[in-house]
Amino acid sequence: MDAAVNADQVMADAETEFNRVEREMYVISRQLWSRYFARQPLPPDDQDGRRTTIRKVIGAIAKEHCKPEELTAEMKRRVASLKKFITANDILRLPEPDHCQVVEMPEFKRGNSTAYMDAPPPLDPNGTGQLAVSPPPKDWDAQRINSYLEEYNNHMLDILAIHEGYPGHAVQLEYMNRSPLIRKVLQSGVYIEGWAVYTEQTMLDQGYGNGDLALRLSQLKFYLRAVANTILDHKMHCSNMSDAEALDFLMNGCFQAEGEAKLKIIRSKQSSCQLSTYFVGRMAHYRLRQQIERETGDKFSLSKYHQAVLEPGAVSVKYLHEIVKAKLMSGPNV
Repeated sequence: MDAAVNADQVMADAETEFNRVEREMYVISRQLWSRYFARQPLPPDDQDGRRTTIRKVIGAIAKEHCKPEELTAEMKRRVASLKKFITANDILRLPEPDHCQVVEMPEFKRGNSTAYMDAPPPLDPNGTGQLAVSPPPKDWDAQRINSYLEEYNNHMLDILAIHEGYPGHAVQLEYMNRSPLIRKVLQSGVYIEGWAVYTEQTMLDQGYGNGDLALRLSQLKFYLRAVANTILDHKMHCSNMSDAEALDFLMNGCFQAEGEAKLKIIRSKQSSCQLSTYFVGRMAHYRLRQQIERETGDKFSLSKYHQAVLEPGAVSVKYLHEIVKAKLMSGPNV
């Protein structure tokens, strides 16, 4: 992954982070309990009880979703809201002109992902990028459609819009296409996926969603998936984890639906290291932000920092500190 970390370090980081995120999810679920389960006693404060609390609250939040035919319109609305928030709160400078369009995913591409971002072509500076959103395939039955909508409920759509759109992939890929040709075509997947995951927490930390705990819990659940991907990737390729053990880990430890978990196991077998890019990249971006902010002190500007991270393109994250620091010291970002 060219990230200056070895497999043992990545695994140790993932296991530590998994426990931290689960603790945060419980604290938030406990605060949300009375909203969804008024007059019902909170489950016992032990490992099984805490996971029951998280699972039940997540299940209640999942009921808050739109209709299948509304998905694309809902994504467009969220994109407009995110762009307005980013500008108003000086998160970063959005690309101008904006070449990204939110579109409904073509039927033949549906069934594998809820959304994806196709960047503008590297050799066409005026090309159009597409943030594609997938309504359920037409041949799905009512139960499968409902499960799909519960997984990508109103709160999770917010996180997905951040990750795939603004300030996630849509913004980062647009910046990348301003880079020299070699950096347009030779990209670091660790940087790209890490940036998108990093922005999910950052946007909520800066106030997007007005402190809605259901949104925060959804963000943590989505992030836990990235952490779990790394553990699954490592254990299925570097140890003797069986399919049954993997399924139990994903469903009971990570609060994933059975269908989602089974597809993830197949994906893990068909690839190696790619599932780890989300977490490794997020940790690289997050640690770099902490380091630069600590070094800069009161002079730290979130917008200028993000500009310095985005302008070089999707470079290997092990070089980011040197590049970002040099850019910040060289004067105003343009």
